[in-house]
Amino acid sequence: MKKALSLANKERQSRKDIVYLLIDVVITLAQLNLPFRGHNEGEVFANKGVFKGIVELISRYHPPLMIHLQKGQANPKGYPSYLSPTSQNEMIQYSAEILREDIIENIQIAHFFSICLDTTPDIAKKDQLSIVVRYVNINGEIIESLLDLIEVANCTAVGLVTTIVEVFSKHGLLIESLRGQGYDGCATMAVTFTDILKLCNIISKYLQNEDLNISSASLHIESLISTLQGYTTEAYFDQLYLQAEKIAENIGVTYSEPRHRKVPTRLDDSEHHVPIVLTGKERMKEQFFNDVIELIKEALQSRFSHETMPLLKSIECLNPPKAENIQDLRVLASYYIGDFDADLIEYEYKLLAKSIELSNIGKIGIHKLYLYMVKEGIAKLYPNLNILYRLILTLPVTSSACERSFSKLKLIKTRLRSTMCEDRLSNLLLLSIESNRMNSVPKTFEKIHERFWNTPRK
Repeated sequence: MKKALSLANKERQSRKDIVYLLIDVVITLAQLNLPFRGHNEGEVFANKGVFKGIVELISRYHPPLMIHLQKGQANPKGYPSYLSPTSQNEMIQYSAEILREDIIENIQIAHFFSICLDTTPDIAKKDQLSIVVRYVNINGEIIESLLDLIEVANCTAVGLVTTIVEVFSKHGLLIESLRGQGYDGCATMAVTFTDILKLCNIISKYLQNEDLNISSASLHIESLISTLQGYTTEAYFDQLYLQAEKIAENIGVTYSEPRHRKVPTRLDDSEHHVPIVLTGKERMKEQFFNDVIELIKEALQSRFSHETMPLLKSIECLNPPKAENIQDLRVLASYYIGDFDADLIEYEYKLLAKSIELSNIGKIGIHKLYLYMVKEGIAKLYPNLNILYRLILTLPVTSSACERSFSKLKLIKTRLRSTMCEDRLSNLLLLSIESNRMNSVPKTFEKIHERFWNTPRK
């Protein structure tokens, strides 16, 4: 009896070890955006899919796994091989659950968070809503993590709000802790003018930094708008026109003015009714060049409007704190009434300003300054200012994180995987994007293994 019990325990432990290995394979395939299944996974077929193919490859160098597979083949209905599509989906699901729970736990510790939203059609022509959360962790680092990918049928404001509320309820997030929202509503237009393209490209790349804060972004946008205004001068347009003429000459293109139809004049026509005829150069400037500049400026100003710029400028009072900027602090604090003590924060601000001045810390940026405060333990000395810094750093600037998730989406949901269910797609996308976090979650494999092992099976 004892011998039989010992053999049973040994068999049980062997299978548990095999499950650890299979979970590792599942996570690796998900992180590499590889498909799991083949067209036909029967034993007589050579191509059984990537998952079974990798498992069989490992078994050649792993005797316990080879024995496990042989037992499964000998008794397919009575021996659990853990290779079925159902087992694969469970491992994917539990891996994503553990990862998402870690994200939500960190959001709750941070207390405040923002969301970035964007939609895109997938290969199956379904609108997918990417929801990315942004928060500041206990080390002062800005974190942007994918929370979920949801198929949406209604992309209107009401439909998206309903979806967000449902997602928050599903994951146990409080909407009262939401402090910022970012959407991709800014239309852009590519132009053929090298200098303007270079400027826009520089700002565009800067705005895609994951640790970007709203204060730095507003300054760069304001600088770009001011620079674009300088490009509307006659001198700059003449310079561009000369360059265009040289290019046309080099490629053998000759420009000639179109012939204008002469409009007959009447006796009662005054000089004010004489039609104005523009030359080709003048038409280029009035009807194209100036319009393009205005389109770019309007697109920038729609995202960073005149109504929000004063607020964004007041954020600079934190970079670094100075006693003469106390009025800007009051403006900034008025937007977050209830998050901290508005009276105490002014005293903390003056003390921190003096401390920063004595430390000879210049204008190094809000995020770098806050990292310094956390590292030196200064943030704990000023709890109200600490909250304000975290709130400002939590605000999203662009929806670049959503765009990055769409790049992964195209690698996962391909033409050959277009019928994938939504839960599986969302879980695979999370495992792919948050692969670095997976390695940092304490006892990840143990938690996944326990959840999978304790799942009742038929």
